[in-house]
Amino acid sequence: SPYRFFYYTISTRIFTPTLLPPLLLQVRSILFPNNTLGPPAPPPPSTEERIAIKRKAAADILGLLPNRVAKTLLMHDSEEARVDEIEEEILGWSDDLWLNKYLIYGILELVLCRICPEMRDKLPSELLAERG
Repeated sequence: SPYRFFYYTISTRIFTPTLLPPLLLQVRSILFPNNTLGPPAPPPPSTEERIAIKRKAAADILGLLPNRVAKTLLMHDSEEARVDEIEEEILGWSDDLWLNKYLIYGILELVLCRICPEMRDKLPSELLAERG
């Protein structure tokens, strides 16, 4: 079966007893430089900062579009109205927490199904029972 070949190749070529300790040391040095945790995360932006960030993103998106295309797609004459339209219609969907949760679940499911296509058809418990 191709899965056994894949498992055999990984276990004999990548996770060999001679290669595993340096690999783990390298991963540790990448994740924890100087054997310490990284700096604490910056505080989340305030409401005013979020609005300014979203406004700048909308202006940057509008800057990527040629003027004629932006005028045709957004159907506004003033640039300020076009930025408002992009901010509300294109960037506004990310304000919905419920939608964000299902978007992340969808992306995670897509990645897992690409990595392990057998997970698409069976539950994890069925796969574990198969492999014993």
